[in-house]
Amino acid sequence: EEPPPRSLFVFATTNPEKIPLTVVSRCQRHDLRRLSSEEIASRLREIVAAEKLQISPASLLAVARAGDGSLRDAQTLLDQIIATAGNEVDDATVATVLDLIDRRLVLAIVEACVDAAPARALEACARAAGSGIDARRLAGELLQGLRDLVVLRVAPDAKGLVDANDADLEAMRALSARVEEARLRRMFRALLREQEDLAWAPQPYAVLEMAIVRLAGMAPGDDVAQLLFRLDALERRLAGEAGPSRGPEGWASPRPGAGPAPCAGGGAPPATRPARGAEAASEARPGEASSE
Repeated sequence: EEPPPRSLFVFATTNPEKIPLTVVSRCQRHDLRRLSSEEIASRLREIVAAEKLQISPASLLAVARAGDGSLRDAQTLLDQIIATAGNEVDDATVATVLDLIDRRLVLAIVEACVDAAPARALEACARAAGSGIDARRLAGELLQGLRDLVVLRVAPDAKGLVDANDADLEAMRALSARVEEARLRRMFRALLREQEDLAWAPQPYAVLEMAIVRLAGMAPGDDVAQLLFRLDALERRLAGEAGPSRGPEGWASPRPGAGPAPCAGGGAPPATRPARGAEAASEARPGEASSE
């Protein structure tokens, strides 16, 4: 039957490649995407201004992050917060309703690991456990924090790559400037491997605490070429060899004023060996050699 003239049919799917071509040819395709936290927060600010509500921009950004790309979910969370706190909403109420993990606590654990202070990191982890934070959620926030530090280390002036308010962003930018990128990436990989054990561990916080101790004891990541150069120099010193050493890029760097390299035994270098053809000729003609 013919539909009403003002009707509009919407066919939503997450697998557009499975739709037959006969159907696709009769449709207008619109690819939907997840909204960014800043876009959701901007819309929430318009709603708060229209309703004459008082809520901080940091709390609105937290609600937007909790929406996880969905404006509808973020609006539902905002309605729950308003129903709980009324027209004046403080940050503590938002954190309680959304069950948020304080980012300052996460930064405290990461900063202690960067400073190689395992005792301070364990104390911050104990505060998180005392406040009822799940170990898996805390590990996920730590992974996100390490990711944000790597991003700020690589692109400190880029916008939209890290979801954080101005105060947290400045704190993370200052922390990322104190540690090298290679070490942050190694810490991220180590924590990611340890996080897999949290799914079945009988004591998840014990696994997380051992992972944090490992991160705090992780040595700075040196460049591989520099490590190879140092190993080569150490081998040459142990062997007593005075020949040219190789730099990080593989080029020879002879010592100034150094002559030919002595042999390993410390004597003079061996004489140049004759060509193999000359040796064969002398062996083939022993009579001629004796007559001469």
